Amino acid sequence: MLEGAGPVRRFRHVTLPLLGPTLVFVLVIALLNALTQADQIVVMTDGGPSDATNVLLFYIYQQAHQNNDIGLAAAATAVSVAVLFVLSAGSLRVLERGIHYES
Repeated sequence: MLEGAGPVRRFRHVTLPLLGPTLVFVLVIALLNALTQADQIVVMTDGGPSDATNVLLFYIYQQAHQNNDIGLAAAATAVSVAVLFVLSAGSLRVLERGIHYES
């Protein structure tokens, strides 16, 4: 405010960079939560009309328990674990950068 910055400029150059690590953490956790939701899909829609609510974890459940295709379920699980590992490693790398406060 001392240098004449308006509210939008203060938000863009001061507030948003300070919230950066928190926003990244919340976005990654929300994405991981969205990828691992299967119980609500099973209870509410059981896959929905034409697999409209199908996610990877529910697909693994369908292959293992409904279709008795354990090999395909295991392969999908390996892919799922690899994707979750990459997302977690990427988020840790972004969070490690963090913000360095200058004095």
